[in-house]
Amino acid sequence: YEQRVKEYLENIIKLEKYPRTVTTVVLVVNNEDGSLLSALFNCAMMALLLNGLALKETAWSFDISVLQKENQRTVLFYPSKAEEKVKKFFFLVYFLRRRIIV
Repeated sequence: YEQRVKEYLENIIKLEKYPRTVTTVVLVVNNEDGSLLSALFNCAMMALLLNGLALKETAWSFDISVLQKENQRTVLFYPSKAEEKVKKFFFLVYFLRRRIIV
């Protein structure tokens, strides 16, 4: 997941404001029971926001899984690892556009 999170963050950070600068975001996983990519992305976003980096937009993510049993569908938000194994699984990123005066 490291590459995917990196790509998302590179598109969100105003890189032109930080020329010749290396920004390191360290994410440590203590326990994982599903929705890992969303958790990593949300933690990285919070780190950027708390440290005051100039961003093009604010974003957060969540996972959705659709379970189908016979004729009934159930939508699960933040499914567990076992629930992620179903056929329909979505990783969504929602962007909230905001104007930043810097």
